[in-house]
Amino acid sequence: MRLKDTWKEPAVVGRVGAYNDFPCINMYYPAFSQRACDALRDLLEPNGELLPIRSNVGVKYYFYNITTVVDALAVEKCDVFWLKPGVTAGEIEVYAFHREKLAGLSIFYLYEFPLGGTGWLYSAYRGRTTTRR
Repeated sequence: MRLKDTWKEPAVVGRVGAYNDFPCINMYYPAFSQRACDALRDLLEPNGELLPIRSNVGVKYYFYNITTVVDALAVEKCDVFWLKPGVTAGEIEVYAFHREKLAGLSIFYLYEFPLGGTGWLYSAYRGRTTTRR
């Protein structure tokens, strides 16, 4: 879901210093410093939105709204705890992907984990798929 057209820049507070490039919001939602956005823009923008947030640390930060959701999980090869069988995963212990469905993607959520599950986001970079929690 795109938020850019209705986004109102919220104020955020927390234990973040000007040196933090990836502080996250509530330890869950991805956020990046201006410096990180400048360095990673070619990976971030094709798969999401960088939305400004206000902080009092003297550095500009952006909430990263991931808008790319893919059906790339090879569920028959995965170890999944289903909340709704075959539709919504509660937990994935072992991952397997249909690599052809990841072509051109840098950062994404999985269809079976529509909001990233418990904070997971996925990246496909140079032929490798990684997860971050």
